[in-house]
Amino acid sequence: MKKTVAVISASILGVSGAAIAGAAPANAAPLPSCTGIDQHTVSANANTQDWYMDCVPQYGLGKAEFTITSTTPYPTGYSLTDGQQTITSSVDDTAAASYLGVSPTTLDGHLESLSEFGSTSPTTQAYGGSNSSTHAIFPIASVAPLDPADLPSGATGCFPNTVTPETYAHAYTVTFSPVTTTFKETVGDEVLTNVITAAPAPLILGLNFVASPGTGFDPTEALCASSDGTSLVADNSSSTSWVPVSQDEATLDTALFTGNSLDPSGDGTAINLGTFATTDTPVLAETGYDAAPAGVLGGGLLFGGMALIALRFVGSARRRAQRS
Repeated sequence: MKKTVAVISASILGVSGAAIAGAAPANAAPLPSCTGIDQHTVSANANTQDWYMDCVPQYGLGKAEFTITSTTPYPTGYSLTDGQQTITSSVDDTAAASYLGVSPTTLDGHLESLSEFGSTSPTTQAYGGSNSSTHAIFPIASVAPLDPADLPSGATGCFPNTVTPETYAHAYTVTFSPVTTTFKETVGDEVLTNVITAAPAPLILGLNFVASPGTGFDPTEALCASSDGTSLVADNSSSTSWVPVSQDEATLDTALFTGNSLDPSGDGTAINLGTFATTDTPVLAETGYDAAPAGVLGGGLLFGGMALIALRFVGSARRRAQRS
């Protein structure tokens, strides 16, 4: 499969490091960027610093699904996984694969283990889903401390227990950069293009850590992960939600790509990235190039010609002024 990575991807890593540095106390050294997902662990100093890890994580993960549609039937055998796609993305899949500890061949832009879920009609194809291994990868834009009093409240938030309300000593907000991955393939005399975009909601965490010199989450206290109106709460380590929150959500991991850290519903559902329309552009038979760039080029040449004429006019006017 031919892959082309967008230039913008080179600037993604390290962004969140600057964000946490600004939020840290004046007497604290800025935390470095994590270099791999295995570093997403609770720091021994979690109770005394603004971020509970010893480095700033660079990516978050989650199961994903999406659908593409076309106004005309897709060609026989056409698929975003057919090996003929040219792929560009705002996520550098080589850097992301290294960070996540997976093979670069499993990543297509911001999508890991992309698989076709099914075709509901000749003009519709579905990808990913709860029963697949397809995951979306999102660069982390920032991490910041949050007042525990500002955690989502009520039965759908971090405080569902009305008899003995949950308490959290620490809270955090994790925001993610929007992502775009474009799939382009020439089929016959058309270029079929699919642009898959996503902008996940922030991940909100309510956490409790063991007292120093221990390390880790306090097994006697509550943990909460909340995103986009959905929350997963574990009152203590005996709760069935304890492992998903502590090992998937709070480590921004997916437990070897089986969890769903960006949609903490606890039921294994996938993030629905949406439905995206396939666009088709005619190609010029003799050159193989699609018509759109040619139109843009023509406009550029026209503009260049106008600019040249204007410069000549200015030069002539100056010469006339000098003679007079």
